[in-house]
Amino acid sequence: MRPESPKPSASPVRAVALALNKEVDAICTAPVNKAALHAGGHRYPGHTEILAHLTGTPEVSMMLCTPVLRVIHCTTHVGLIDAIARRIERALAPRSVWVETEPEPALVKVANIQHLATPVHAQLSEPLSAIELAGLLHPTPAVGGEPRDVALRAIAELELMDRGWYAGPVGWMDAAEDGEFCVALRSALLRDRIAHLYAGAGIVGDSDPEAELAETELKLEAMLPLLAG
Repeated sequence: MRPESPKPSASPVRAVALALNKEVDAICTAPVNKAALHAGGHRYPGHTEILAHLTGTPEVSMMLCTPVLRVIHCTTHVGLIDAIARRIERALAPRSVWVETEPEPALVKVANIQHLATPVHAQLSEPLSAIELAGLLHPTPAVGGEPRDVALRAIAELELMDRGWYAGPVGWMDAAEDGEFCVALRSALLRDRIAHLYAGAGIVGDSDPEAELAETELKLEAMLPLLAG
């Protein structure tokens, strides 16, 4: 039987103590066996969530930065990141003079959320509006799966909900047809006094359903203060 208030393992606790004492500049974590964490009684999906809990950080993201702590998370999902970049390259290539993907990802910080992003640059052979380009790239593998056709069929059969605007492109376009779009992931739909919150996780072959659910619930919890306030 799992304890009601499981304690994180000793290594993250020691690492946070060193960081708070300014004895280390950053903590580097590698992927952990989520099944082992749960078997040990931990409610945390991974190291990032453990460190967020220990430092009282309300927002959990792939890379964690607080005034006293920097966490560098090493991921094994390099193949997935590469698949996303290759998909974008294939979509743009027929309409471009050249397409180029940056060799290393960059850290993108928006308010208190931070993610890794791999920039893809292209020179179009003919002008296209921002919304036309968004249509070429939607859905990305992050929300539509890979390989695309097989994944979309599986999603249609297994996902028991209508996504609506969730996971769709959201952005703006001006009179010159320039603009910027992003994928609507963690989000909320407000109607009068009713709010529907949306969040998800990247599901791969060895995903653990309980761990993925816990990760999604943590993402939803981060939005609750906005509604309560």
